[in-house]
Amino acid sequence: MAARNSEPTRANHPEIHSRVPVLATLLVALIATFGALVWAIAEELRRPAVAGEVEVPTVIGQPVVEARRLVQRLGLEVRTTYERNEEYDAEVVFDQEPRPGTPVRKGTVVTLFVSTGADTVEVPEVVGMSLDAARIVLLEAELQVSEERRFDPTVPLDQVIEQDPRAGEEVARGSVVEVVVSAGPEPVAVPDLRGKTAVEAAVELTRLGLGVTPREEFSDTVPLGVVIRTEPPAGRTVQAGRPVVVVVSAGPAPVAVPDVLGMTRTQAVQILNAAGLNVAVETLRVPAGSERIDMVVGQFPEPGTSVDRTSVVAIRVAVPMETPPPTTAPSTTTTTRPSTTSTTQPTSTTQPGSGP
Repeated sequence: MAARNSEPTRANHPEIHSRVPVLATLLVALIATFGALVWAIAEELRRPAVAGEVEVPTVIGQPVVEARRLVQRLGLEVRTTYERNEEYDAEVVFDQEPRPGTPVRKGTVVTLFVSTGADTVEVPEVVGMSLDAARIVLLEAELQVSEERRFDPTVPLDQVIEQDPRAGEEVARGSVVEVVVSAGPEPVAVPDLRGKTAVEAAVELTRLGLGVTPREEFSDTVPLGVVIRTEPPAGRTVQAGRPVVVVVSAGPAPVAVPDVLGMTRTQAVQILNAAGLNVAVETLRVPAGSERIDMVVGQFPEPGTSVDRTSVVAIRVAVPMETPPPTTAPSTTTTTRPSTTSTTQPTSTTQPGSGP
C-alpha cells in the first residue's frame, strides 16, 4: 500500500493564490507611505527651524547688483568674490555659499562668486579716502561706484569706511564697487531743558555731545537764570556737535521812569505804581499860597532813566510852610533834603520835614 503524502499543495489549497495580490497591494501602499514620509521630512528640513532664520535665496545666474539686493533684503550680509568663468558673463553670479535653500540666521554672510568675464582690472584701495576722491580713483580704474551711508561716531563725515570688492581683487572692467561712507555721528534729539538752570542745561547738552550757545531774554514769568526754551526746540534731531541755543531768563525787562514833574502827588504815585515802580515821597516846604503846593517839584532817577521793575523812585512834593517868611528879609530860596522820607507801595505818605 503506497504511503500517503501529508504535505499540502497549492492545488489542494487555492486560498494561497488569493492572498498574493493582497500582500502585494499592502507592500506597495507601505512603500508609498514611507516615500511620502521621507519627502515630508526633507521638506521640513529645508525650512528654517529656529525663529530668526531664513532660507538662502537662489541668486546664481543673476547680475551681482540684483543678487546683492535680494540677499540683503532678507537680513543677510554679502561678500563678493570675482573669478574667471567662461560660462557666465561678467558681473553675473555663477556660484554661492551657503547653497540655495540652506536655513541660516539673519546676519550670516553669503559669499557670491561673480564672473569677471574675459577683461579684468584690479580693484584699487579707497578705504580712508573722501567720497569724492574714491569716486575719482575708481572711475580712473574703469569701475563704477555704488555708495551706502552709515552713521559712525569716529569716522569723519563723507570718508569711506568699507569697500566691496576688497582692494587687490580682479574684477571685470566696468564692475560696480560698493563703498560704505560715513554719515558722521548719529543725530541727537534736543532734550527739553525748560525750567532747568543755565548750568544744568549746559551739562545735559555736553553729555549728549552737543554744543551750547547761551542767550539771555527778558521774561516776566520765568525766574532769572532759568531756561525759557532752546533753538532748535526740544525733540528736534540735530547733528552731534552742533551748538544748541539755550535762551535763559534775564528776569523782567527794565522800564523807563515816567516823567511826573508838575503832577500832583496822587497822580505821580499812581503813574509810577502802574509802571511797576515803588515810590518814596520827600517834602519841600514852600510859602503858603504857592501854586506848587502838593505838586511834584523833583524826582530821582530822572525821567526816561531805565531801571529794574520794583525799583524805588523818589519824588519831592511841595508843602506849605507853617509860618510865612518875614517880609523884610531878602527873598532867597534854599533847597534841602527833608529829614524824613516815606515809601509808597502803591500809596504814599507825606511827613513834614524842616527846611530853610
